Amino acid sequence: MGTPRIIVAGTESGVGKTTIAVGLMGALKDMGFRVQGFKVGPDYIDPSYHNAMTGRLSENLDVWLAPKDQIVEVFSQAMRGADFAVIEGVMGLYDSVSGKDETGSTAEIAKLLGCPVLLVLDVHNSVRSAAATALGFMNFDRNVNVKGVILNNVAGETHANWCRDAIEPATGLPVVGWLPVNGKIKMPERHLGLVPTPEEEGLKSFLPKIRDFVAAHVDLNKVVAIAKSAGKIPAVAHPIFPKHNAARKVAVAVAFDEAFNFYYPGNLRLLEALGAKIRRFSPIHDKTLPPEVSGLYIGGGFPEVFLKELEENKATLRLTACPSTGNAQA
Repeated sequence: MGTPRIIVAGTESGVGKTTIAVGLMGALKDMGFRVQGFKVGPDYIDPSYHNAMTGRLSENLDVWLAPKDQIVEVFSQAMRGADFAVIEGVMGLYDSVSGKDETGSTAEIAKLLGCPVLLVLDVHNSVRSAAATALGFMNFDRNVNVKGVILNNVAGETHANWCRDAIEPATGLPVVGWLPVNGKIKMPERHLGLVPTPEEEGLKSFLPKIRDFVAAHVDLNKVVAIAKSAGKIPAVAHPIFPKHNAARKVAVAVAFDEAFNFYYPGNLRLLEALGAKIRRFSPIHDKTLPPEVSGLYIGGGFPEVFLKELEENKATLRLTACPSTGNAQA
C-alpha cells in the first residue's frame, strides 16, 4: 500500500473545497492520523488554515515554481513524520491557465501523484443534474481517478437522498458525505480571498466547528478507504534535496508575522537541507534580529494592512538596512 492520500477537488471555485478539506484534516487527525495538508498552486492563505488545523506546515504543489518531477519530491519531503495526506485543489478540477491543456490544474497534480479524487458538488439548485455533472467530470479524463463525491449546500436529508439516488447509479461513485446549508460555517474573507490565519482571531473556537461539522456529515471510514486505495508514490528521477542535510553554516532571518507570512515551506526546507539555519522574526513586534544572521528573507503577505504598525517599529528599517548586526535598538 502506498501513502494514504486524497485530493479534495471542486467542479469550480467557491463550492466549499477549503471548508471540507480543513474539516477533513481535523476529523482525520482526531481519528489518530498524522495529517499533512497540501494546496495545489500558488496559494498562501488556504494553507494557513491547514497549518492551524493539523499543527504541521502545509505545502504547496505548484508546477509553476517546481518542475513536475520535483512535485513528487516536495510531496515526499513534506510527508516525513506524517501518515495521511489531504490535498486541497485549486479552482475546478480541470481548470488551468488556459483552455488548451492541464498545466497547473488539480487534475495534473492528481495524475503526478497517483492520487484519488473526492469531487465536491454544490447541489443547492440541482438534483438529477448533479449526476450529469459528476459523470462528466469522471469521464472528461479517465486518467484522473475520481473515486467519490461529497455534496455541499444540501437542503436536507431528502434532498441528499435524491442526489445520491441519481449520482451513484449513473457514475458508480459513492456519495461519501453531504453537508447541509450552514451559515455559521463561513471562512472570513476580504479582497484577495480568505483572511490569513496569523491575522484571524477566534480560530481556536472556529476550527473545531468546521471539524465537527464535516465529521458529522461525511463517512470518514469511506474517505480513509479511498485514500488507502492509492498506489505507491512515483519515484523521483532527479532529486534536488541532498541525501543528508549539510552542516549548518549560516543563519537566515525570515520575516514571519501578521504582515509577512507567504512562504512555501519546501523552499525553507531546502535552504535548511543545504546548510542554512532558519530563524524567524517579526518586523512588527521585534526590535532586534536573531543573533548572528548572515541573510534576510522577507516574503510576501499583506504589509499594506499593517502600515501603521510597521511604521511605528522604527527599528525594523534599521535592522533590514544592516541585518548582519542583529542588535539595532529602537
